[in-house]
This record gives sequence, C-alpha cells and structure tokens, in this order.
Amino acid sequence: MRVEFPYTVDPEKIPTMKIVAICDEDGPTVRYQCPPECWTDHLNEWRWERRKGNKTAPEPMPWGHLMFERPEGYACIRYGDTSEEHKRAAIESRVRGMLDGWDRFLYDAMPAALAKEKHEAIVKATVDAKMKGMDTGAMPFLAHAWAGATA
Repeated sequence: MRVEFPYTVDPEKIPTMKIVAICDEDGPTVRYQCPPECWTDHLNEWRWERRKGNKTAPEPMPWGHLMFERPEGYACIRYGDTSEEHKRAAIESRVRGMLDGWDRFLYDAMPAALAKEKHEAIVKATVDAKMKGMDTGAMPFLAHAWAGATA
C-alpha cells in the first residue's frame, strides 16, 4: 500500500523503504521510495534543499526502482544496516563502476589472466582503503595506467 506523505529532511519520518548511498561525494545520502502521488512535490522540495546547500537531503526515487531490491549494486546499503559485508559490497560496486574501462591499459599491455589479476588487486586495494575511510583520489586510475605502461 502506497501512501502520500510530505517531504521531510528527517529520514526517520519517511514511511517508505530507504537506502543510504554511502559513496556520494557530498556524504552519505538517504534515498527513499517515493509514491507517484507525491513524486513531483518531493522532487521539487529535494531540489530546493540542494540549492539551499543541503547536499545530503533525502532524495526521492521512483517507486519500484531496482536499487531498493539490490542496493549494493548501486553503491548503497539498506537504511540502518551496519553490516561490514554489505558496506564492502556497496563500495566495491562503486569502485568497479568508477574503474570501468580503465582496465584496457592492462589488457592492451599484457596477457588477459595477468591483466585480470592486476585489476582485481587494484580494486581490492581501493576498496580496502575506502573501508578505512581513506580518500584514494586518482590513485586507482593511475595504478591501471602505470601497470599497463610498465608491463
């Protein structure tokens, strides 16, 4: 059953399913299923909050979006989830998406098995660092370029 409700910046007052985008550059952001009945109002309110500088305002998402079924695939975790395993899966999904295509430096320079091994090592190192709260900056990209150039 869907219900209409007013937009709020307090996630606890949102009565629908919520997830948290943990890899957003502006900080963790709550995303929630927004019924079509109040979608336009919520989207406009969210945009207004962002313009006012609230970069982590709860973001309405279309009702039934797949991100609510498989949040880790969208670099998110379920609201209230403290599982390190789920957090790691969400971060890894983000890192793999971020590095998509950069592995060509490796595959162009070395045998596929070795390129895959190096790519996986870079992904693991990046995820490990992000799990510790470290900002890796451009290092994952440079690691791919450097490994490919020195092969």
